[in-house]
Amino acid sequence: MAVSDAELKGAGPWPLGINNIAPEGRMPQDENGRPVALREADNVDLSAAGFVSRREGYVGCYSGSLVHSLWGHPELDFGLFVDAGILHVLEGDETTGPLGAQPGDLPVSYAAVGDRVYFSNAQASGMLTVLDRAVHPWGAPATPGAPGAELVDGYGLPPGLYQLAVTVTDALGRESGADCATQIHVGDQQGILLRDLPSAGQVNVYLSAPNDQVLRLAARLPAGTPSYLVSGEAEGVKLATHLLDPMPPGQFTRIFNGRHWVADGRTLRWSPPLRYGMTDLAHSLIRFDARIDLLEPATGEGAGLFLAAGKRTYFLAGADPSALQPIDVHNAGAVPGSSVQVPGQSIGMDDDGDYTVWLSRKGTYVIGLPDGRVAALNAGRTAIDNADRGASLFAARAGRQQVITTLRAPRAQGLAITDRAVAHVIHVDR
Repeated sequence: MAVSDAELKGAGPWPLGINNIAPEGRMPQDENGRPVALREADNVDLSAAGFVSRREGYVGCYSGSLVHSLWGHPELDFGLFVDAGILHVLEGDETTGPLGAQPGDLPVSYAAVGDRVYFSNAQASGMLTVLDRAVHPWGAPATPGAPGAELVDGYGLPPGLYQLAVTVTDALGRESGADCATQIHVGDQQGILLRDLPSAGQVNVYLSAPNDQVLRLAARLPAGTPSYLVSGEAEGVKLATHLLDPMPPGQFTRIFNGRHWVADGRTLRWSPPLRYGMTDLAHSLIRFDARIDLLEPATGEGAGLFLAAGKRTYFLAGADPSALQPIDVHNAGAVPGSSVQVPGQSIGMDDDGDYTVWLSRKGTYVIGLPDGRVAALNAGRTAIDNADRGASLFAARAGRQQVITTLRAPRAQGLAITDRAVAHVIHVDR
């Protein structure tokens, strides 16, 4: 039977929002016995005061076959996404185009720093330069092999045991790692002839003083230089990439405190300062008991990293990664992919800084605070579904500020009431 607008009656508000924990006969009420919380709200928005309104519609701008990992950054005028395994750009005018990289069908994580965007999943990684939208490997070139070295007479290197290494620098100015140094004993009035130098990129030759361990830059050679004669002592900068290798890909990538951090399965890895995409594979890592499901920085005073693995969430404080001690700060893990940055004022903070919000495995939204504390936003009122994975965004529109999360393979929490009556809002009459 049709109902006219005149016959519809207004309801609400529900200032306590959604409550799916209290039994049906014990839903929260005000002093007049009026319900002040809803069991469920389907395809509507709730204001902070508890008023309900219809959600706005949307218009599609792209149609793909298997689209995932949509990402944007407030300081960039474009977004990125993956379709059919290929990385695409979404420009500000809503035009799109493939970028050539093929991260595949696994979810992709992104991190922006300066004029570069680093991206990764468990099987692939890369780096995008913002100005030309070009994709590159995210680390420096692979460590070159040791060149051939032989002694030649008639030159003036002081006698002694020398350490020697070479690296290469690519067109973006990124220097490769250096393998274990070659040792060579130089006699009186001798030099060192290097042969079979790397052919790709600028070649950097490092040499120690006689009977010393510190390698310094001896020469920078143009790409394609086949050989070089070392006839004098090195006086340049110290070698800074000894035993570094390209960073492995991982399910999460973040830039924090001048370092590149990657969650690689259950292993957390990091780079030396400002050498993004590079790491010491043997020493720059911490292993956890379970796969890492969350990796998010907290900046400002008391800065550190929030990390969730298995059924726990940890905080890693301090500027020295080698001294990191994970502190257990929350007795629940995180739904992978559900984290999002939100303005502090939108969650009741006194500053304009950004804070990380994520969905915990126990069905609450959690805020990560700079000193390592966490605070639950909806504890005791709502148990949001658990899921294999989520994706969140922060939306500010029509005076409302919201975190919106979609879930893949959702499943009900044990605390949630599943026997419910659902009312769909048709019209709101204020």
